[in-house]
Amino acid sequence: MDELRVKLSVEGREALDALLEDDGWEDAGEVVSGALEALVELRVAESQTFSEKMAKRSVQAQAQKILDAVRESESERTVREVILEYVVGESYWSEVVEELAKWPFTFPEDADSRDPFPSRTWGTWQEVELAYYRGWITTAQYWHLSARVRGLGPGVVL
Repeated sequence: MDELRVKLSVEGREALDALLEDDGWEDAGEVVSGALEALVELRVAESQTFSEKMAKRSVQAQAQKILDAVRESESERTVREVILEYVVGESYWSEVVEELAKWPFTFPEDADSRDPFPSRTWGTWQEVELAYYRGWITTAQYWHLSARVRGLGPGVVL
């Protein structure tokens, strides 16, 4: 976006210089047109950035409400709570990874392997999956955490 601002500034100055020159009126239209195009590009980029910021704020607001409810209802710390603290800005991703790398995760399993239509038991790892599906963590963060939990090393620090 800074590049667009520089482009707009340069093209705006060129347009003004062309208008001030005695013989510059012929070229002024092209230069002004270029400056206007740069201004439109800048406004589009700013609106996209604004939309992204508003979407992030919306996710953070929803996450804060859920975190408050989790803290009221849960007596023990949960995976969801750890991730939500990151989403609302109360912790850093590195802190989340360090805590969850030591977490005693359980994984879903078939309740009865002899049943042709077995029901699945819930595992605590599904809280991480739900956080990913809700957009609370990125794909890279999901795989980074997965690697750490599986003991595959520190992974990539995000």
